[in-house]
Amino acid sequence: MLIRTQNKEGLIDALAVYIIMIERYPTKTAKIVGCIAGQNEITGKYFLLGEYPNKELATEEIDNIMQFFIENPSGIYQMK
Repeated sequence: MLIRTQNKEGLIDALAVYIIMIERYPTKTAKIVGCIAGQNEITGKYFLLGEYPNKELATEEIDNIMQFFIENPSGIYQMK
């Protein structure tokens, strides 16, 4: 699935997307990363797709990605 990064500087052919939480006192941020297609999910290369102030917003964005590709299997998703 082709996903354009939030900063619009990259276009990633992602095999899978994940939320990772980064905790640096006193803040927490949620980052969505994508494993590029053709790589092993465990040892593959990951790229930052977007950054969000909390896990709830990151989860909503993953829901949006999922819905987009259900409706547009060959489309390119622009991270928000």
